[in-house]
Amino acid sequence: MNNFQKRIISRLDIKGSRLIKGIRFEGLRVLGNSCEVAQSYYMQGIDEIFYSDAVASLYSRNGLDLLLKETCKSVFVPITAGGAIKSIEDVSQLLKAGADKVAINTYAVKSPELITKLANRFGEQCIVLSIQARRSLKTNSGWEVMIEAGRERTGIDLQFWIEKVQKLGIGEIFLTSVDQDGTNKGPDEELIYLANKLVQKPLIVGGGFNSVSAIKKALEFNSVSGISIGSSFHYKKLFIEEIKKEIHSENFPLRINLDKTNNFRKDKIFKTNIAVIDYGMGNQQSLINALSLLGHNVILTNKNEIIKDIELVILPGVGSFPAGIKELKERGLVNTLIERNKNQKPIIGICLGMQLLFESSSEFSFNKGLGIFKGEIKNIKNFSKDKNSQNTSSIEIKLPHMGWNYLSKYFGDTKYCKFKEFTSKSFYFVHSYGTDSIDNLDFCLTTSYFDRNIVAMCAVNKTIGFQFHPERSGEIGLKLLSKTIEHIVSN
Repeated sequence: MNNFQKRIISRLDIKGSRLIKGIRFEGLRVLGNSCEVAQSYYMQGIDEIFYSDAVASLYSRNGLDLLLKETCKSVFVPITAGGAIKSIEDVSQLLKAGADKVAINTYAVKSPELITKLANRFGEQCIVLSIQARRSLKTNSGWEVMIEAGRERTGIDLQFWIEKVQKLGIGEIFLTSVDQDGTNKGPDEELIYLANKLVQKPLIVGGGFNSVSAIKKALEFNSVSGISIGSSFHYKKLFIEEIKKEIHSENFPLRINLDKTNNFRKDKIFKTNIAVIDYGMGNQQSLINALSLLGHNVILTNKNEIIKDIELVILPGVGSFPAGIKELKERGLVNTLIERNKNQKPIIGICLGMQLLFESSSEFSFNKGLGIFKGEIKNIKNFSKDKNSQNTSSIEIKLPHMGWNYLSKYFGDTKYCKFKEFTSKSFYFVHSYGTDSIDNLDFCLTTSYFDRNIVAMCAVNKTIGFQFHPERSGEIGLKLLSKTIEHIVSN
């Protein structure tokens, strides 16, 4: 069984802090406060938010920082941010503000080597290629790549561009039909058909979606990982909950297990002093916001004297293993974390942070990790297939493993039995590397992706790792994070 769920994504084009929308990227109208709209979509069950600064490339600047920081205070699903990204510094700034991924278009076309440079630093799962395509009689494929928020022609054939960029290190393609964007007249099915044949990466398609039937038809394409919707949500022609109720089935699994009880938040009795490690690798802001919302005292630090003795340390991370271990070494944090583990002081690792806790990784090259978890981090393609799987599909695995996925199997000590309640719940994953086994395991929860069993959550003594992002997995993720902190600190 493949537990992977396809995504419904809200696209928010912004100028300053205002939500705007036009037709075919022209005639932009102000529709309201983008942060408030994002929060509303979150509460309705959206799977992901795409923020696009519609005027950033025109002025060679990105102004999403403040908006991201504000949005992440109340929105706990993944956020992709795009607009005039042209350097490592631009990406770092957006990740620190709360973005999980960044989308590039104009500067990717102008300097394709930028894609590889960013992927090597932040990991390909962090880099989304935004493509705005318009029909053209001057190209062999019939579509031309556009830049500058769909306003400027490039003369580049869409097919050539898709084939080229997939070799440079992108993790996802976000394809928008300029001809259909904002029209509410339906998607360009021929464009989706072409892209489906060309991509080996997760594919998001958008532009013109105006009905549940059109969304379902697009989701039938194997490569389509998600649907991007803007105008139809903004003008209330489509509703998130209705889409999911009508489409969700065994053949079209969508995330529907929303937990809106909030009865686990801001526990007045249980409050922990937590250090989130600042080592230049990721989206710490969203984690800090989640921990603060749960009522804990949180600091962001890379000071060894604090990390050594504080109640709980969390090692987050977005990026590649080699870059992550290098940053830890340069800050003198490797021995501090190893010593903390020996002294039975709680550690939580999230995504890259979890991977760094293992003995080694083969990402890009062989690198040693912290060795707290006895096992190897490797490409998911190299995992053994599940012999008991009922899936006989010959479809090639799509990496990164990006999106919502159910936790499936539980293994381990009875003292972790409280975590069984999270099986059959969906959480947000974004990675190409991971592990399928740990030699010194106390407990783990797994997930299944294209017949590969992946360790999704694991524990050894007082150290717990999440391959997924609980802080970006909605209310159920916050609930799991709250329960994990109480368990690891109080036992």
